[in-house]
Amino acid sequence: MAIGIEVLDKVTDEVVDAFGRLLPQLSSTAEPLDADALTIVISSPAVTVLLARGDGGSIIGTLTLVTSRPSRQAAGGLYLKAGFTQRETRLYRYKFS
Repeated sequence: MAIGIEVLDKVTDEVVDAFGRLLPQLSSTAEPLDADALTIVISSPAVTVLLARGDGGSIIGTLTLVTSRPSRQAAGGLYLKAGFTQRETRLYRYKFS
């Protein structure tokens, strides 16, 4: 299977449907994202959303990353003030050789 990666620069019905299908795989409590919410996300200069498309051209995955290491306490405080909630998670890194 060939997978194509592209930057999401325009929210379409296809994108909204894909997020509606994919987001519940990550979180059973996440609220669905409508076109307006997704437009706000991709309009931020601090965020890049990537789409993965399968052989048939359908969206099979998405990626965006908002993170801050624990030593960045001021940044962590800013995230909390902006309405983010801290999650329990484990972060792993794979180094390509």
